[in-house]
Amino acid sequence: MINDSRLERTVAEGLMSLADVLIPEQGPWPAPSSTGLSDYFVEAVRVEQDQLELEILHTTWVNSPLEAPFEAARATERLIPSAFTLFRQICYTGYYAQPEVIRVLQSEMDCDYHSPPQPQGYLMDLEEAIVPPRVGHYTPTNHVRNVRLEPAS
Repeated sequence: MINDSRLERTVAEGLMSLADVLIPEQGPWPAPSSTGLSDYFVEAVRVEQDQLELEILHTTWVNSPLEAPFEAARATERLIPSAFTLFRQICYTGYYAQPEVIRVLQSEMDCDYHSPPQPQGYLMDLEEAIVPPRVGHYTPTNHVRNVRLEPAS
């Protein structure tokens, strides 16, 4: 169920060290914790069940032995796979939507990459009419007739 509540900021911020394990800082690529990814989590996670799963993941992660973060991440994934999968999905989606990461994508890949439109959507001129495409056609129900298919003789 989607609600107006948001993921607790402390949960989102606490999970950034796990995000740093999944996406380590390398070269021009920033660490997730140095971007606005925690804000993305706070804004994007609105489903109550998802919030609960991420809270459990957070509790499990912060109580893990972090001397070996990669092994701790694997153990956490084995312990609560659905919460870990949810986190990974949001983490990857949110990371590549961050302005710092988009700049790296544009410069390193020399392309016209732009941010995914969700969750904010595209900027649009609200005064401009959007004309629907003219694909196919419409047949009123009262014009529809049965067709008898008989074998050719």
